[in-house]
Amino acid sequence: MTNPLVRFAAGALAIGAAVGATLWILLGVFGMGSCQTRACDPATQRIQLALIKKGYWIGYPGADGTFSEATVTALNAFQDNSALSVQPRCDKQCRTALTGSLWTSVGDLLDATE
Repeated sequence: MTNPLVRFAAGALAIGAAVGATLWILLGVFGMGSCQTRACDPATQRIQLALIKKGYWIGYPGADGTFSEATVTALNAFQDNSALSVQPRCDKQCRTALTGSLWTSVGDLLDATE
């Protein structure tokens, strides 16, 4: 029979590890929360979150708002799978396919001037 104190300590460690892992996943991998760094772009973060919702891996640390190589790879895979032109940017057609509707952003204004 195991000492009750050992069982209690093991249970407390397991709960702590589970809470820590859950917070790491929510805050790190899935990028919950707002942009935390100067390099963060809210429009890029929205694209990253939409890619994650569609099941694409955008790399660590998740939706951080930086247009990393992993984000471009995920975006290109999404565009290819959605029969869109594969390019290292997300135009109106791409954003509509990602989100189901257009969102207003600086990107929309830039696309309107092209």
